[in-house]
Amino acid sequence: MIGIHRTYNRKRLSKLWEMFGQDPRQGNPTLYIREHFNLKRVCDSCHTRSAVQHLAAASLIVEGDDWTFPVSVTINGRIIVDLEPSIPDQSNLFPQTVIDSVEEIGFAYEPAGRTEFVVPIETERAAYYDSLRKDKYWNYRKTQEHFTCRVITDASPDDVLRWDTEVEYDFEDYWKAKGEHHCGFNVETEYFQWLAQHGQIVIARISDDQDTTIALDYCVPGRYELTTVNQKRLIAREYASYGLGNTLIMMLVDYVDSNGLLTPLNLGSVPYQHIEMWRPVPVPKPQLVFANTAAQQSILERFGTE
Repeated sequence: MIGIHRTYNRKRLSKLWEMFGQDPRQGNPTLYIREHFNLKRVCDSCHTRSAVQHLAAASLIVEGDDWTFPVSVTINGRIIVDLEPSIPDQSNLFPQTVIDSVEEIGFAYEPAGRTEFVVPIETERAAYYDSLRKDKYWNYRKTQEHFTCRVITDASPDDVLRWDTEVEYDFEDYWKAKGEHHCGFNVETEYFQWLAQHGQIVIARISDDQDTTIALDYCVPGRYELTTVNQKRLIAREYASYGLGNTLIMMLVDYVDSNGLLTPLNLGSVPYQHIEMWRPVPVPKPQLVFANTAAQQSILERFGTE
């Protein structure tokens, strides 16, 4: 019998704990529990709740006989697993027994439920860059001349906290200017610290001559691809001409090439206009979805917010 709840109890916590294995890239139950409550908490920065802006039902707990996992439902009816944008591999939450069980409540696990965009591995770096817009490559070279550009694979949790703090306030202002809620030292940053603790994070970092962070790109190294999860950068006018976002991607493409990696760069699921220059290949990815509109309406009538 499948149940859906608004909060955890001791039994559900125990079931969630049992679902995690030895791969730190899948996160840990504490992160999911914190996200559950953070989604409903009033933000200290913008004084709104995430649920009001983006979610119709925030952090529900789906529970089976020996498993449990958190989901939220967006305003447009999409099911997301808590921390899904941050954690590329959530296979720990969806063994086949769980996939089969959630059909009971009108959920389905769609193998091609969403699309992500992956920069394929090129056989020749020079030929690849020759095919890109020249102004973007010149900006990349200019940034390398004026700043320190490094891809770091041995960051410590303290490094992550320090670097993130150096760019966080600009990052908050950037999203405020866009009218979006994306602020604060949040659970995603704690996930990056967790990965750093276990040596499982790749960070493209641009810094000045005082070793102050100007831009960051957090990446999770998977078995089959390197996934860029989030970029943060300073937004002061003096940095505008450098194209910091594009530079971070070029740094990662170079990292893949120079290390002879067989894991292409995954740019994520949002087809921003600027990623077209990288000629990414659309790749289908699995997604938890509603089996039908009746199932969606039933959940929203029971748990949805006004």
